[in-house]
Amino acid sequence: MKKLFNKQRASLALATIMMISIIAGVFAANTSPTFTDVPTSHWAYSYVEEAANNGWVNGVGNGKFATNGTLTFAEFYTMIVPVFAADELDAYQAPAGSQWWQSYMYVGGENLPSPTISFDTFYGGGTGRPDHGYELQDSIDKRATEAIPRSDAITIMWQVLKMNGLDEQVPGVEEAKAKIEAQEGGLPLIVDTSVPVCYAAGLISGDQNGNLNLDNTLTRAEGCTMLCNLADYVSEHGGDVSTKPVN
Repeated sequence: MKKLFNKQRASLALATIMMISIIAGVFAANTSPTFTDVPTSHWAYSYVEEAANNGWVNGVGNGKFATNGTLTFAEFYTMIVPVFAADELDAYQAPAGSQWWQSYMYVGGENLPSPTISFDTFYGGGTGRPDHGYELQDSIDKRATEAIPRSDAITIMWQVLKMNGLDEQVPGVEEAKAKIEAQEGGLPLIVDTSVPVCYAAGLISGDQNGNLNLDNTLTRAEGCTMLCNLADYVSEHGGDVSTKPVN
């Protein structure tokens, strides 16, 4: 009887080991990097994976993501709009023959304008249509392929918070503003609200020296980080986040 019990215990132990091995194998398979140039050791790995798994971003081809690539206005809006303005994007019909970014830029410019887009459409100075003045489309045509500054990207994030009624619920904004102004030597008027709110919400942080580098451009990895931080924050506070994949 004792031998039979020992055999049963040994069989159970062997089965347990096999099950653990199978589970470990499945887990390992599911955690393999989506992009060959974003290994698990990369600082942005978790953000890129989250964005890719939710259908928020695509690679650049050949299994690569190009983390150090510079984001343009069109690319940043393409990341943001389907996640936070999905209904508006579905409702918009781009004119025939439009560029690939037309829908994302137009819906983004209407609903989540950045300082640059707002400045363009308010003050004009572009093509200047005689019958309509300087419109959003002029700004889109002018800015779509330009690199987006961090200040514009941060303001777009703030616009997302406003859209969800979360901007005035962020605690510690005045303290954040004082800290930023002390570090940066002041803030431009056009971003003196958006930047402190996003900073206080934990959506952005400075570099190793505490600098926000508002005039600098964004890499694709940094854009993914901002997108995921924003999506997590909005979702956790009851806002709307879409996981519809984008083309």
